[in-house]
Amino acid sequence: MKRTLLPILVSIIIVLLFIFKFITVNNPSLPQSPSPTLTPTPRLESLAVRGSIPYWDQRPAFSSFTQNVSVFKHLSLFWYYLDMEGTIQKYQYADEDKSIIDFARSNNVEVTAVITNLPETLRTSWDSSRVEDMLEVEEKRSAHIEDILNLLSNLDFDGVTIDYEEVNPDARNNFTFFISELASELHNQGKKLWIALHPKLGNSSDHRYAFQDWPALSKSADYLYIMAYGEHYDEGSPGPIASISWVKKIVEYTRKQNLPLNKFYLGIPLYGYDWQENEEKATGLTYEQIENLRQDYGAMRLWDEDSQSPHFSYEDDGHTHEVWYEDRASVAAKVALADRAGFAGVTFWRLGSEDPSVWQLFN
Repeated sequence: MKRTLLPILVSIIIVLLFIFKFITVNNPSLPQSPSPTLTPTPRLESLAVRGSIPYWDQRPAFSSFTQNVSVFKHLSLFWYYLDMEGTIQKYQYADEDKSIIDFARSNNVEVTAVITNLPETLRTSWDSSRVEDMLEVEEKRSAHIEDILNLLSNLDFDGVTIDYEEVNPDARNNFTFFISELASELHNQGKKLWIALHPKLGNSSDHRYAFQDWPALSKSADYLYIMAYGEHYDEGSPGPIASISWVKKIVEYTRKQNLPLNKFYLGIPLYGYDWQENEEKATGLTYEQIENLRQDYGAMRLWDEDSQSPHFSYEDDGHTHEVWYEDRASVAAKVALADRAGFAGVTFWRLGSEDPSVWQLFN
């Protein structure tokens, strides 16, 4: 009797499993993630990795760095800005934690101090005037260079990252000359010079990014990184942060300029935005915040094949929200692109905001 029941029980179990699979696959209310086209794992033997720690999220960013320190060759610390008088200031809430520098150095990671022209409040845009004023007067340039050297010496930085953005194109020659002077003084003291570059698709002389003469700057700087993100931004319309087609155009432009690619790094975003309809500004989010949001609203992760980007939408209080972000798959596509193009490495903005599985690409 037991022998005759066994085949019947097995048949019932198989039928039940089939029914369960049919229900879960065909139920649109269950969030599902379409599988993206897999990007081949890039060859990473010679592709260096740089990360950035911002002062306003320093704890999670440093935690990410410590957990994945073997991945990195360079680290930048976003702590300083140029004030209206041409003096370097620490952001009010920045913690100059020397233990971060010491930990990085003990793990053979070079550390640079980032100096920006983003005002203290962070609520206004990048200020061109303070950079122009410093560039135009020899005494101010010399004083700024001296300030930089003192800063690097006091905290034992390996170098500096100059992140002066949205400067008037008329300052192009003065900026190039300043970088040449700065590089000479830094190299005399064994320090490195990094420059943050705006993404370029062409050579328009009247564009707000024209102040950066890439060929000239690359002769002085040790490394330059292209901020290949912001294709869609918080005050614009919804869309991918850095679609693969847009990034390809930036990379192609770079390669056509006959530049020393062994100095160039491709900047890759790790964050996302939540755009609410009829709102002027989107909300910036980390990967963890985005995943929590998606799960809270039962939203389905979608994959846009053209842009190689994940996204989803949801409804809240009668308003439609659209979220675009970066995850391991979208990052892998850009890392592979930098690798194929012959760049020296990739740099991530910013640590602590990423899909944790991103680092598996390098392990």
